[in-house]
Amino acid sequence: MLDKVSEYIKTHDKGAETVDELVRELYSAPHVWVSAQKCRIQRRGDKFVCFDKFSVGHIVYSDEREIVGLTIINSDTGEVVYNGYKRSQKKTA
Repeated sequence: MLDKVSEYIKTHDKGAETVDELVRELYSAPHVWVSAQKCRIQRRGDKFVCFDKFSVGHIVYSDEREIVGLTIINSDTGEVVYNGYKRSQKKTA
């Protein structure tokens, strides 16, 4: 998938810096799981789907520009559906 994203950006006159930034974001972004109780689930045929819209309420970066804090809001309901922070990892000798 990253190859396709990189190729798309390169073919649309974006610089290598943009590709590096995008790849960094994709790798440092946490996996976000939204509870079924925090969005509207609908049945479509034999599948369950959610068409709610979500937005970033707050984001925190480390000095290395990795995402270390993230709050996701359900834009349709205004409810905070994800609030996660990485614990600082200190190296011990």
